[in-house]
Amino acid sequence: MIRSVCHSTRIVIFSIMLAAELGANLWLLLDNWNVINDAFELLPIPAPFRWKLLGHFVENFAACVSWELIATRD
Repeated sequence: MIRSVCHSTRIVIFSIMLAAELGANLWLLLDNWNVINDAFELLPIPAPFRWKLLGHFVENFAACVSWELIATRD
């Protein structure tokens, strides 16, 4: 019983961290207000390049999830 509670707690913590990382990545990638650019004095990123990065982000995420499903199957 203790092991399953500990395991489920780790899954919840991992899920929260994954959601936070996804949210932060998408916010930084698709932010049109340039909050980050102004804070760090960066050059603006063109919209087509942002969409290309979003495509790479989605492809990488899908590949990682697919690999985890394959590697952790019983």
